[in-house]
Amino acid sequence: ANMDWYLPELYDFLENMGFTVVINRMSRYVVDPNRNLTGGIQQDYTKALIYEKTTFGRELYTSSLSEGEIQARIDRFYKVYHQTLEELILEKQKHFDTVYLLDLHSFGKEIEADVVLGNSDGKSMNHRLTQYIKDMFSVNHYNVALNRPFPGGHIVRHYGCANTRCEALQIELAYRSYIG
Repeated sequence: ANMDWYLPELYDFLENMGFTVVINRMSRYVVDPNRNLTGGIQQDYTKALIYEKTTFGRELYTSSLSEGEIQARIDRFYKVYHQTLEELILEKQKHFDTVYLLDLHSFGKEIEADVVLGNSDGKSMNHRLTQYIKDMFSVNHYNVALNRPFPGGHIVRHYGCANTRCEALQIELAYRSYIG
């Protein structure tokens, strides 16, 4: 649970289309790059930077992580991931007026939607582009929800809302939509 299963394989065509792709190969149970740095370690996985429990409520550790271990994960994985994103966005902005960031995820939660598009309730990506992407999924017979239950995590809010030249959209695919 709470893993983005097989997404590098599913989206392997993007690089051939000219997209810049950054893949997080680290489990969100180590450190979650889609959470705010202030999230710290906590039991609520929807806010935790480092989880204490699985999404099923099972303890991940037999003893508490040391401050040193927590900081090492933040420095080694979280900060490096975000530094890479920031550098790529700045590089793209040298050549383009607007940069579009697609934050690709998947979910196993049982909801009606096959796809959930999260634009932070309209704050991280313009309505026209969001609607176009929604229509492209719909025309291909996917049931699409907008911002519910996933309005977009830290990546969408941080890069799409805080930077006027970067728009960001979180795309969540239901496991059942692509895992046979």
